[in-house]
Amino acid sequence: MPVYTQTYRHYTGEWRSRALAWTVIAANGIKKRWRNKGFRLILFLAGAMFLASAARLYLAANLDLIEFFEIPTRRISEILAINDQFYYQYLEAQQFWCFFTALICGAGAISTDRKTKALILYLSKPITRFDYVFGKAAHVAFYQYIITMGLAFALMLLNAIFTENWMSLFNLPLILRIFAYSNVVVLPLTILSLTLSALIRSREMCAALFAALFWLPSVIIQSFRGLLGRWLWGSSDPEWWSLCSLPNLWDQLGSAIFGQPLPFAPHWIYHLAVLALFCAAMAFVLHQRIEAVEVVG
Repeated sequence: MPVYTQTYRHYTGEWRSRALAWTVIAANGIKKRWRNKGFRLILFLAGAMFLASAARLYLAANLDLIEFFEIPTRRISEILAINDQFYYQYLEAQQFWCFFTALICGAGAISTDRKTKALILYLSKPITRFDYVFGKAAHVAFYQYIITMGLAFALMLLNAIFTENWMSLFNLPLILRIFAYSNVVVLPLTILSLTLSALIRSREMCAALFAALFWLPSVIIQSFRGLLGRWLWGSSDPEWWSLCSLPNLWDQLGSAIFGQPLPFAPHWIYHLAVLALFCAAMAFVLHQRIEAVEVVG
């Protein structure tokens, strides 16, 4: 009977911690989305507001250029004032592009895997539902965070460069406000898009329903107010309808975070509670939907 020498070879591949398994899914999704020319156009258009804000920062730091054209400097300095409201206006303008980014990235994030049976393949590998969902969420949220929080911090850096005030980079309250409001915008869009993608196999149908759930509540509310508002509450509108629309929730919470006058009468804590409940409900449905296809016979 032949005797074979027992040998041992060291593993030469790349070792990846189990805790970082979701990064493979996220990185593949990010790279795939970047190769889409139409999506790159969306990102370019989203960067237009950043360029306009950067130009405003430059003019605010160089008011002597405005004096050359004999324009009242005091009035211009008030218009070009760089404060918390300036960053809030930038982030508020990026809501529109976050919607399109979540629509494009999230519509087929899970529905394509379910349609092609790739979800079963994913879950048959040594990854958990958390790895899969978190990787998909990171892919959907990545570009949203770039055009909101990332570029807002870049504006803070440009402001420090133009004014040569490097201590402005350590404005912790402003940093926390930007971080909080960016999450208020990005997280609901990410969770909603992934939940619809897990429920609907058709990418086109998922995108249509996502757009409908985002825009229709505002349209219905305005129509309802115009037809029945005065008959129901007369001239004293309690404005509880503001809790039923995602853009209204953003406006109320954004104004509260940046210390601006609140656009609606109810306290902002109600809007925060509704947004948290909405995200929790969508996350629960998403978890149940992924769990339903995990067991493989």
